[in-house]
Amino acid sequence: GEVLDAVYGTFEGASPRHHLRIRGNLGVQVVGDHDKLIEVLSNLVDNAIKYSVDGGLVVIEGRTVGGRFEVRVIDEGVGIPEEERSAIFERFGRLRRSETEHVRSTGLGLYLVQELLGLMDTTISVESNKGAGSTFVFDVPLVTEGFVEALNDELAA
Repeated sequence: GEVLDAVYGTFEGASPRHHLRIRGNLGVQVVGDHDKLIEVLSNLVDNAIKYSVDGGLVVIEGRTVGGRFEVRVIDEGVGIPEEERSAIFERFGRLRRSETEHVRSTGLGLYLVQELLGLMDTTISVESNKGAGSTFVFDVPLVTEGFVEALNDELAA
């Protein structure tokens, strides 16, 4: 919840044509780097806004799935054709279409997202179709009962 609130505070009202919403089960603790998670979500929300050229809703959704916390960033943007999906995670990879030519991007954001999530031993995927928006999905482990004690034991060893 704290990470999602920080990202929401950064982007809420950033664009008069976009509406940012957070929904789901946010009262959980996860295992992950606080600053890296903020950077990941900030990049995903920034892209959702940039590539939703006509505005619309951007949703950050969190839910518990098994022993993990799944995060989805959902937009109503231009979408990503299947043949371009893997390339967007490459260094300097970005959509190159007429409706996105005005978007200022180095093509490093999703590459960085993938690298930061890799450092936390997780991955990212995208669900999308051209013209129908995109949903970026990643998950991180939940803090479980006994986690803090096990961590303290490990640090003491």
